[in-house]
Amino acid sequence: MQLLGLYDAALPQVYGYLLPRCGNRTLAEDLTAEVFRVALEHLRADPCAELSRSWFIVTARSRIIDRWRRSARRSTRSTAAPARTGSTPAT
Repeated sequence: MQLLGLYDAALPQVYGYLLPRCGNRTLAEDLTAEVFRVALEHLRADPCAELSRSWFIVTARSRIIDRWRRSARRSTRSTAAPARTGSTPAT
């Protein structure tokens, strides 16, 4: 399938999958763009590859899980590490 046709067919499904799981339109749009970037890279590596609806949904699922994990790690680090200042405590 031609890339533009693939994009037109898969876009509503990918975005429709991500939006309710993100709860944030901007994040859903960003993740949708990431999914299609991955698809393009996949097709560049293997021009004969068939990208199915399930491939797009699995890739979308992976993108959102990766985002959640990064967010959780940042949150854990920011609460676990005390803020450092340039001064030493007075004794």
